[in-house]
Amino acid sequence: MSYDGNWLYLVDDFAPIANIFDTFFEDGYWVRSKKLKKPITSKSNETHAFISPDGKTLYFTSDRPGGYGGLDIYKSTQDQKERWGDPVNLGPKINTEFNEENPFLTPDGKYLFFSSEGHNSIGGYDIFYTDIQANGEIERLGYPINSADDNLFFFPLSIESGYASYFDPKGFGPLDIFEVKIFPSIFLKGKLLATNEIANEESNLTISISNLDESKVLASINSTLSEGSFTQKIVPGNYQVKVTGDGFEDFITDFSLADDYNSPTYDLDLLLNPISQQPLIAEVVQPEIIKLIEPEPEQQIEQVKEVVPEVKTEPVVTEEPVKPLVVEVVKKEEKKVVSEPKITFSDEIGTYTVQIMALIVPVTPESFTNISGVSATRGADGFYRYTVGAAETKEEAQEIRNRLVQLGYKGAFVRQLPKPVKYHYTIQIMALRNPVDLKRFSNLENVFVENSPDNIYRYNVGIYNTLDNANYNLQRVIELGYKDAFVKKK
Repeated sequence: MSYDGNWLYLVDDFAPIANIFDTFFEDGYWVRSKKLKKPITSKSNETHAFISPDGKTLYFTSDRPGGYGGLDIYKSTQDQKERWGDPVNLGPKINTEFNEENPFLTPDGKYLFFSSEGHNSIGGYDIFYTDIQANGEIERLGYPINSADDNLFFFPLSIESGYASYFDPKGFGPLDIFEVKIFPSIFLKGKLLATNEIANEESNLTISISNLDESKVLASINSTLSEGSFTQKIVPGNYQVKVTGDGFEDFITDFSLADDYNSPTYDLDLLLNPISQQPLIAEVVQPEIIKLIEPEPEQQIEQVKEVVPEVKTEPVVTEEPVKPLVVEVVKKEEKKVVSEPKITFSDEIGTYTVQIMALIVPVTPESFTNISGVSATRGADGFYRYTVGAAETKEEAQEIRNRLVQLGYKGAFVRQLPKPVKYHYTIQIMALRNPVDLKRFSNLENVFVENSPDNIYRYNVGIYNTLDNANYNLQRVIELGYKDAFVKKK
């Protein structure tokens, strides 16, 4: 039927040779139908017809000689005298050696929907569509529109919805008409990247793409860094991509595509971390609560009198100043419980801090379950030094050290910090919403991370006393590949 509802095209399925007839609505009646003339009608079968929205082009199916096999889809256009022109085969991209049937256009004339036994259908006839104006790829509609049965008719209301007839056990008969919503396919274009140049580009990687809405794996793709990319066809929804492989940390990311996503592609960069050492996450700045029982006075006196040898072998390194640890004590009448000390910070830079350990192999913040405010700095000698607290005097630092010993850090000792200056500068190399391991920055030393109140993790390198020194080192950082790095006050 034409879009204005005045013309109707019919086919007699019971005739020995199928031909197309037309009729029109006039004065409240449909006039007697007539067979279309040549070149539409031939000695072969013409089994279906559809008129374009402007009424000027007729799409129909025929098994006439010269096709690609079985029934093919043709189109014929009217001239100024409303005569149909010679039919044009839509070509091998649409027509196959099998049967193509039932062409329909979207109201904008852009997309052609049709049924076919070819194009790797999943059973008999399936419904397909293509952007006929852009000579687009052939796309197959998914389940339940297409099933193991013959799926012959889909009338599009737009590229996003239409009417389909298929069997439903809860329906009213063998075939019912349903309004369905559809989504054009989107090509997920993934790019495999490594955080440093030492990654094994030939290591086998497995990329798993899951549809979170349907709780199923869509595809499992094998690739390598040298291949560098992959493509997967998806539709709007919620997805998870997981990458695993020898020599790399597992990579997992989720993403969502809204129903109105209108781009044919979605680009996704997968930044993989090669496994070279245990992860280090430094600079835990959020306050935690420490619980401890105040010792009896006699024990406390002994604790104060304890002689703690000062370790002087640790080199003094340039690092982020550690800010003062303030411990508030509130005594109760009987149990003498020390209130939970709060780790707070001020704008002052202390002269002394307490180092709790130095390791070649870094550890994670979970190792410090009963304290926070731990600062981790990797020195030029390769050691990761963990410090906490700050004080203006050595005596104040010693009190912090004594409390840390009570908490189990027997090797803690007081260290002197570099002489403070009016301003410190650092180089920010990136800011991320999700934290990454510091080993990602394997070509830099003295990298630390700040977790700000806005929940952004800012990764910085170095502490510099002058702006000139910071700017000088900034150029070296940029040359190492951190193009967005910049100097800021610390």
